[in-house]
Amino acid sequence: MADPQPASTTSPSSEVPLLHAQLRTLKAIAEASTHQDIVAALFNELSVIDITICSLWLFGPNEHQRAHGPFNYVELAGLRTKATTPGTDILMRVPIRFRTPLYEHLSTGRPLLSTSTDDVSLDQNPLMRTLLKSTPVANWVICPLNTDARQFGLIFVGSEREEAFTPAIVESMNVICTHIAMKAALLVLQQEQSRSRYERTALLNTVRDGILLTQTGSDGASVLAVNERFKRLFNCQVLHPGMQLDVLLNQMQIPPSVRHNLTASWRYVSVNERDIQHGTFEMVTFEGQPVEIVWYSAPMINPDTNDVFSRLFIFHDATPERAAVQVRSAFLSRVSHELRTPLTSISGFTQFILEATGDDLPDLAKEYLTIINDSAGKLKQIFTELIEITRAYAGEIQLDLHAVHMEETIRSVLRQYEAAADGKKQHITVVAEDNVPVLQADGVKIGRVISSLISNAIKFTPEEGRILVEIALANTSTDLPPYAPPDVMTPAVVVKIIDDGEGVPESDIEAIFEPFHRAKNASAQQIVGAGLGLALSRSLIDLHRGHIWVQPVSKKSTGGKFFFTVPVSTIL
Repeated sequence: MADPQPASTTSPSSEVPLLHAQLRTLKAIAEASTHQDIVAALFNELSVIDITICSLWLFGPNEHQRAHGPFNYVELAGLRTKATTPGTDILMRVPIRFRTPLYEHLSTGRPLLSTSTDDVSLDQNPLMRTLLKSTPVANWVICPLNTDARQFGLIFVGSEREEAFTPAIVESMNVICTHIAMKAALLVLQQEQSRSRYERTALLNTVRDGILLTQTGSDGASVLAVNERFKRLFNCQVLHPGMQLDVLLNQMQIPPSVRHNLTASWRYVSVNERDIQHGTFEMVTFEGQPVEIVWYSAPMINPDTNDVFSRLFIFHDATPERAAVQVRSAFLSRVSHELRTPLTSISGFTQFILEATGDDLPDLAKEYLTIINDSAGKLKQIFTELIEITRAYAGEIQLDLHAVHMEETIRSVLRQYEAAADGKKQHITVVAEDNVPVLQADGVKIGRVISSLISNAIKFTPEEGRILVEIALANTSTDLPPYAPPDVMTPAVVVKIIDDGEGVPESDIEAIFEPFHRAKNASAQQIVGAGLGLALSRSLIDLHRGHIWVQPVSKKSTGGKFFFTVPVSTIL
């Protein structure tokens, strides 16, 4: 191998055809859409040097992390010889060693010229030797394809002429290869984008739910991608990236009322908004099947910059799950009713015996009858709560909305627990902000939630302990207390109940709201309960589009801390 050496001088008259050839080549390269087109442009337009072979090689793997190497192989991306048919695709990949004289020379960005095929080694590459032996070459040049950002590969050009590569031609080749490197960068970027789109589409199409990705723009939110399930679900086939979200909503085959509600819900939520949205609606599919759709909307955040770059919408057909829930709920409700009937008889007859003959009964019999009556009452309460939970899961509970003063509702509930709190010498304090509005809610059901939380606080708070109830208004998500779920709807009234008990560990903050779940310290402290109160409370708060959660206990935060929200959807 040798550095470029002047082979001959070039007269001004010979430079004119070379300049024209260079301009034609640059124009053809600019119009090229593939690497093979680039090779064809060189082969056809630089006829002044009588090219015998022209090949384009790309380093690999093509990764941003090693834009300047080391590379594992060199891959043939384009080839043209006098013996090959134009457009022939030949796929070849050859391993390379990083620290070699040829590679070190190409890393400098200077072309490499030789007057003898014996100088061509390319790490003793058998492929290169085969190409040279099959094609007559008297002179050749290797030009690196480099940009400031990365190394892409090399161009190999061979000619039958002994003095084909004069200094002027080598310089022209260098200029051309600079443009080829930029074109290669563009093609690689297009390939990466195409591969990314393909992978994204393939991934989205594996999801059984309807998926919609949107992005923000000067004209509002627009469609970035949808999957096939979304198209089939809403029977909208004419979709393309960049379509405005309003246009897409008009194409979706959904009831007009649903379209109006979704438009109102999505229009005022920026793609860059970090809150999570959700909702449900009913529709009839294109095949005539009635379905219930549950949808969620969440931001997609770049972990490096913490910026929102897109918004994801998921549409799930919940019809099978809801049907199963309704069957299960009907079964549990039926069983609970059947069991509650004999319990009512047991309790009624026990009370009659105690009232009618209580004074004549032996003390032991009176004690046993009292235990039977109390146990029947507790079982009846469990079945009542179980029926309400199953009805809530099946969507059978309706809200009786009216004006609710949260502070008054809480104080009314507390009056029912004065005796229980006084019996343990506990002190309960209520603190309400002045700006808490009157809500439109179901006061009875909100009262049941408060009753469950206050009852638990009294049970788990030791004697002479303190219980604090706070009522506040959260206008935005930044006003919410710690551990609030990301999709809390604001503005909302927030109720906080804090006690001096042992609190809830991190491992139980979700399980504690499941039916029949019992805290570990409940058994240790012999606290009575079936584990249904918090599960029913979550169902009732969900009906109000609110949230209920617990802050786990830690070294910095002791005691039980429960929170729930009721959105200020309408202020009376």
